[in-house]
This record gives sequence, C-alpha cells and structure tokens, in this order.
Amino acid sequence: HINLRLWCSPADIRLEYLDDGKGFDMQDGKYRNGLGMQNIESRMKMIDASYQFSSAPGKGVKFRAQYNYPL
Repeated sequence: HINLRLWCSPADIRLEYLDDGKGFDMQDGKYRNGLGMQNIESRMKMIDASYQFSSAPGKGVKFRAQYNYPL
C-alpha cells in the first residue's frame, strides 16, 4: 500500500510518501548505490527544498519534502 499526501499553503508545499513495503536497512548505505536517491537529493538541492527519508527492514519507506516559496 502507498499513501501519498500533498499540502499547499501560501507559504509552502509539503509532500509525504509512506508505504508498507519490505523497506531496507539505511545503515548499510546500499540504498545509495542506485540513482534513485541521488536524483531525489539533487532535485531537492536544486530548488532549495528540505526532505527527510527513512526506512527499515520490514517497516516500509517514509519520505517527506517541503518547499518554501521564495519571499
């Protein structure tokens, strides 16, 4: 199952992605071997957005991002 939420306000946009998949161990660093996380990180930096990413074996994946509109 995937749960996707998007919030918009006059000040920012927030995105939350949650799934109940198999997850993975973030401590071993293997998740960085592919291009997926590298692409996400570079895009977040390009627009100066903040993000949090977490996962654990058997616990799925959780990703949150926030972009604050420039003043």
